Amino acid sequence: KGYPSVDGLSLNVKAGEIVAIAGVDGNGQSELAEGIMGLRQVTGGKVSHLGDDVTRHSTREMINRSISFVPADRHRHGLLLGMRVSENTMVGYHDREPFCKWGFHFDYKAIRAHSEKLVKDYDIRAASTEVPTAQLSGGNQQKVILARELSRDPTFLLVSQPTRGLDVGAIEYIQRQILNMRDKEVGILLISLELEEVFALADRILVIYEGKIVKELIPEQTDHKEVGYYMTGGKKE
Repeated sequence: KGYPSVDGLSLNVKAGEIVAIAGVDGNGQSELAEGIMGLRQVTGGKVSHLGDDVTRHSTREMINRSISFVPADRHRHGLLLGMRVSENTMVGYHDREPFCKWGFHFDYKAIRAHSEKLVKDYDIRAASTEVPTAQLSGGNQQKVILARELSRDPTFLLVSQPTRGLDVGAIEYIQRQILNMRDKEVGILLISLELEEVFALADRILVIYEGKIVKELIPEQTDHKEVGYYMTGGKKE
């Protein structure tokens, strides 16, 4: 059976709060995110959303529950690179109105109108919404994911490594959008390897080590050194 990637881990996220998971890569962060979103089978424990048990829900069912997900690997899990920007902005909602009628007929006029609004609202730099998403820069690809997920008016947002590999301008923009969602009373679970990002965004920091939450800290009452100590397996009496 192997060993559990996430072991005895318990956490909660309230509306209007950003809870950050801080840890060295490979300590259960990706398994936690995939388990929450239905991308990985959960063999023990429970995932709840708004009081309902959603442990066995599929990714589609999670999306339908007003849960949005910005994955760590935007190419593997976030985008269909060969498809147009317009198509990527409605993935997950592609089988419903206004994008799809009668369950099988795409309304390309509605899809274009939706994507053009998001491109404008989220400052996505693209020659057209009809170009393949692969032609965009990394920062603009990440904005496409962010625009799609935030435009769904989520009650819960799971965002993993949102600014990895991006330039300073894109980092600042994306972090500002995450803070805006918190101000709209969205509960946000942030998974980030960047301590600067954790301290810039988090209301609470949960340090993960070997699949366990080993310490909860308040950003204003701690520093990078203390968080780093727990991230590397340090234990204080």
